[in-house]
Amino acid sequence: MFDEEHFPREYECEGCSTTATVTHKDVQDVPSFLAATTVAEAVEYVMTERRRWSLQSFEGAFCPACMEETD
Repeated sequence: MFDEEHFPREYECEGCSTTATVTHKDVQDVPSFLAATTVAEAVEYVMTERRRWSLQSFEGAFCPACMEETD
């Protein structure tokens, strides 16, 4: 579905420096409506829907623990 050359993708939480890595394997079973889209959209799906990170355009990435602190 997606070429391995685009992976891994790493994110670092702006709140606590926790890191998360999305591998080629992580995006292989994304829903079919994402299968024909971009690598970036598939990676975003894994991070936001499966791992519950917030990927905010201007503020950066936040892990679930830091997101709970801001609620």
